[in-house]
Amino acid sequence: MKLDALRCGLASIAFVFSAAASTACGPVVTFGQGQGQGGQSAGEGGQAGQAGAGGQAGAGGQAGAGGQAGAGGQGGVGGAGGQAGAGGQAGAGGQGGVGGQGGVGGAGGQGGAGGAGPCTDGQMQPCFTGEPATLGVGLCQAGAQTCVNGMFGACIGEVTAKDEVCDGLDNDCNGLIDDGNPGGGMVCTTGQPGACAAGTTACQSGQVICNSNTTPSPEACDGVDNDCNGAIDDGNPGGGMVCTTGQPGACAAGTTACQSGQVVCNSNTTPSPEACDGVDNDCNGAIDDGNPGGGTACTTGQPGVCAAGTTACQSGQVICNSNTTPSPEACDGVDNDCNGLIDDGNPGGGTSCNTGQPGVCASGTTTCTSGAVECVPDASSSPEVCDGIDNDCNGLIDDGNPGGGMPCGPSLGACTTQATCINGALSCLGTFVGPAGVGAPGNPGTQALPLSTITAAIANAALMGGGADVCICDTAAPGPSVYEENVTMVEGISVIGGYNCADWSRDIATYVTTIQGPTPPMNYISGTTVTFPAGITSLTALDGMTVLGPSVMPLSGTTYSAAIAVKNSSPSLLDVTAKGGFADQSTGLSVFVNNGGTAPLTVTGGTYGAAAAFGATTIQIAVSLYGASGTFTNVTMKANGYADSSIGLSCHDCGATTITGGSISGGTSAKSVNGLQVTGNVAGFFTTNTSITAGSSNGSGFAIGAMFDNCNGSPTLTGVDIHGGMTNLGYTYGVYSRGAQCAPIISGGTVYGGEFDNSCTAVACGDNSLCNVTNSTIIGSAGQTCSNAYGVACASGGCGTFSGNTIVPGTIPSINGVGIGVYVSGSNPTFDGNDIMGPACAKGTKSNYTKLSAAYFINSSSLLTNNIFREQPCIGPVDVVRFDGASPIMHNNTIQFSTCSGCDIKRGLFVNGATSASVRNNIFVNAGTADFANGFAVYEANAQSDLQFFENNDLWAPNGGTLYFDEGSTPLLLAGINALMGSGGNINADPQLDATFHILPTSPCRNAGTATGAPAFDFDGDSRPQEMSYDIGADEYVP
Repeated sequence: MKLDALRCGLASIAFVFSAAASTACGPVVTFGQGQGQGGQSAGEGGQAGQAGAGGQAGAGGQAGAGGQAGAGGQGGVGGAGGQAGAGGQAGAGGQGGVGGQGGVGGAGGQGGAGGAGPCTDGQMQPCFTGEPATLGVGLCQAGAQTCVNGMFGACIGEVTAKDEVCDGLDNDCNGLIDDGNPGGGMVCTTGQPGACAAGTTACQSGQVICNSNTTPSPEACDGVDNDCNGAIDDGNPGGGMVCTTGQPGACAAGTTACQSGQVVCNSNTTPSPEACDGVDNDCNGAIDDGNPGGGTACTTGQPGVCAAGTTACQSGQVICNSNTTPSPEACDGVDNDCNGLIDDGNPGGGTSCNTGQPGVCASGTTTCTSGAVECVPDASSSPEVCDGIDNDCNGLIDDGNPGGGMPCGPSLGACTTQATCINGALSCLGTFVGPAGVGAPGNPGTQALPLSTITAAIANAALMGGGADVCICDTAAPGPSVYEENVTMVEGISVIGGYNCADWSRDIATYVTTIQGPTPPMNYISGTTVTFPAGITSLTALDGMTVLGPSVMPLSGTTYSAAIAVKNSSPSLLDVTAKGGFADQSTGLSVFVNNGGTAPLTVTGGTYGAAAAFGATTIQIAVSLYGASGTFTNVTMKANGYADSSIGLSCHDCGATTITGGSISGGTSAKSVNGLQVTGNVAGFFTTNTSITAGSSNGSGFAIGAMFDNCNGSPTLTGVDIHGGMTNLGYTYGVYSRGAQCAPIISGGTVYGGEFDNSCTAVACGDNSLCNVTNSTIIGSAGQTCSNAYGVACASGGCGTFSGNTIVPGTIPSINGVGIGVYVSGSNPTFDGNDIMGPACAKGTKSNYTKLSAAYFINSSSLLTNNIFREQPCIGPVDVVRFDGASPIMHNNTIQFSTCSGCDIKRGLFVNGATSASVRNNIFVNAGTADFANGFAVYEANAQSDLQFFENNDLWAPNGGTLYFDEGSTPLLLAGINALMGSGGNINADPQLDATFHILPTSPCRNAGTATGAPAFDFDGDSRPQEMSYDIGADEYVP
């Protein structure tokens, strides 16, 4: 700075008029003009330029104006007063210009008064504008002025006092270097860690430095790095001293630690579960609280009840306290008084008591035994003796016939006489019964002196024991011997009738022994003559007896009469005749099980019937099985009275019942009569070689031989002949079945629909009942009296498979007769290998008959294979097979009919309505002796009746007749037939059938069939094909 100032001063002297000098070194002062120019303004944003010195005053001249301040610069300082001219008064220095707004320089000072006289150009003189006292002190020094144009110029090279700065120099020229600590006293950071980081600036040795405000000190717990080692509170200052936390219990003792700048007292332990040790382990302020270690079972070491204890925490120790204190000894198997002895002193004993036991064991004395006061018998049991006392303490006096058992008279098998203990003494008793005049109430029951009631004889048999039975006799007097009483059977004691009272020989047909149930009081609505209560087994029999139910005639209410009632038991009934008495509901044999069933009862031989009172709501049932099963062999079941409803055998939930031989028939009824009626669960029901007949209905009701009504299972009937009975104006059925779970199986018998009624049907299955019939003869009308006769009727999904049967509607009368072998509507059964015929017409004219067919299908897709469909002699209109809106599969059947003079139209197959039927491999034969213009092998009713397939059939009409009547208008010959859509392979030739519908070796039907849809076997069971191709017709020729 000094050199720059000196250089610029010299330049100013040398180049007064040089623009370069004025630009580089600041203002240039002109002399002699009376006005100085202000210094050059500072650069934009820089320090304001130094104001030019006031011009040397000329005579009376004005001081030069201050220089214009630079933009944004400080206003220039007013110029110095001009040097006094020679001889003149020096002018006053001009007023410094005030800095202009926004950097405009102040106005130049007023020039001083003109001085006296000028200097000599080039003359130089020293100069110093600062405080005179500072000259030569520190940096302050004088400059030099040069005379130019008679005037001294600026003072060049002088250094005046400045503000002291820290640079090792005396800037303010006060004789002191860096005095006043220039640059010091400011907050600063030393760069050291911890407390030593904060500092204050200070000027030292010409430099501003940052001195720490503190020096390192021992570390204290205050969150500060006191020792300035970079770690705060390191070494745990103030920690490691024993202290008290202020918490209770084990948590009170602690050790100091420096944490977060504070000395804290940490517990030496954490709370733990309270233990029994006299210490507050869980630090909750309570010692051993919660009974730690207590509450568990323990043994005190004392005897008896005092041994059992419970642990408890006391004074810091777990001890075992007894749960009880000693008490007076009681009879309880416990040492109550804690003396080491159990039940000592016989507590509660020594008094008289009743043991609760029967007989001699009843009287006793109380004794404490095994912890209980017992009544110990004073006497022990002993073998029974005949003394009127219960010696063996079993509750029975003189049971087992003590001392008895020795014969005291003649016996008949298990019917015996023997010495018997009665009222403590031996007497001779027997189990023989005779009618009034022979038997008497006071008799001992021997053959010579029989009892007069069966009930008394059963009582004797029970006293005698050993399986004694009861024998009943009849006198030679006309009529049966009648025992009027109600008999309740006892297990192991059979009742046997049919003996001759004279010599006790047996002939049940000659010597009839009858039990007649007495008429109950008027306030009773039911009565039973012989009852088998629960628990009776087949060891107990009713043999050779006639049982008549009581007549029950109360003033009001529905009445019930049963000859024999079996309840939850399974006895044996041998050659019994039973008949219910007069009542609203009369039953010969009623078997009822309601607790899960028992073994089947056994019924062999005999006759069971009922005789209901005449009335509008009466029911008669020969045999009723309800929830029970039985084995019946050669039994006759016939409801032989007259009632509103009459049933031979009513079988509900009677599965596993077996019937062999015998007969079942209803009686006479005003509304409905059934031979066999089956409902409920009948799985395992089996009948063989039995005759079943409905009976007769005198009104317009129903007569049904075997009815399977919504049963569950497949009851099986083998070799059974069934007859639908008869009605006046009603309906008869040989077999009637309905219900989706009801699927009876019938084979090997003959089924008749009935007779003398409006409609007779041999087998009717509907409501999805898939009944199956094989190898049976099925005849709709048993005589010539049914106006409407059906062999088989299937409706609403009914019927399963029919195979190997002969099915005939029977002979029908002449007036509006309907006769159909198989009638199917809304079902799809299978018919295979059957001989199915149309009706026989008894008389009349052809106009008297309506629907006549061997088979009639409505809305059905049945499968028809290997059947013979044929007409019987009838003058009425016959469609051997008829499809009405039906689409069966008809393969390998033989259809035969015969036209005749005076007969109505005859058609082998009549098709009416839309169909997708398939007709293949069938033989159609018109066996008429001449062309009567009324015979058609196949007849389509209209244009909507075209068959879907008609292939490989043989149509034969040797004496004339139409082979195929197409769409109700066009008769076709063979070529036309095979030209039909879906048709082909058909022939027109004599099939050469023998009398049994077998084809001869030379038959054109041999190997002329199609394999499409052909069955695997023929109607004989021979496999198909036998040769290179399938045969046409029901028979497959076997080479």
